[in-house]
Amino acid sequence: MQLTVAAPTQQRSSGIGVPPHHASVSSLTHRPPFSTTLCPPFPTTPRPPFPTTPHPPFPTTPHPPVTAQDQLVVLLDQNRKPIGQEPKSSVHSADTPLHLAFSLYLFDESDRLLMTRRALTKATWPGVWTNTCCGHPMPGELIQEAVHRRLGAELHLGVAQLRCVLPEFAYRARDASGVWENEVCPVFIGSVVSADDLRPNTDEAVDWVWTPWAGLVDAMTAAPFAFSPWSVEQVGLMPHPAGRH
Repeated sequence: MQLTVAAPTQQRSSGIGVPPHHASVSSLTHRPPFSTTLCPPFPTTPRPPFPTTPHPPFPTTPHPPVTAQDQLVVLLDQNRKPIGQEPKSSVHSADTPLHLAFSLYLFDESDRLLMTRRALTKATWPGVWTNTCCGHPMPGELIQEAVHRRLGAELHLGVAQLRCVLPEFAYRARDASGVWENEVCPVFIGSVVSADDLRPNTDEAVDWVWTPWAGLVDAMTAAPFAFSPWSVEQVGLMPHPAGRH
């Protein structure tokens, strides 16, 4: 993967650009292991072949928009048990409580990964490259349902063969603005239903690229500051997800 300087416009090249503005991270640590399993362990058998028959379009009807003011996130105790909820608009601060989230890595039929660049208007880590999609399950919502909801809202895409590969991942990181992330964040991989449907919400992603996994690893090794801290750590824990190279 070749690193090039990228302007805040839609870019469909094969390289990931180093954003002109990035935030530093002063702390990035593991949380203790899960006391309970939020999703199945990494499978020991290879994933089935990418479907050769068309998959039903997803979603068949658009998800109603959920704003930061409307959305509630699930708060967790130190044993990672739900203990309450708080609006997404206020949960992130200099003293962010532990809460539930997810990360998604979406692959196409050529086993290229969809990476996105966070919008420059984001409150934390603006302009850095990150995994396909992240989000927070709402109270009473299954994590898998939240993955589908956020992927549709952020990129207008559907996902098939969704699997959890890092069920116990958690991290804590500080943005240069002083805001902390403090999340239990299971990691999922999946196959895109139709890459032609990609239409990013510019409030979420200012740029995107489909990249081979090995190229992503090389780019993160060369310039980790150009990527979100959670994606750097996640990629380091799954060097060849589902047998992809």
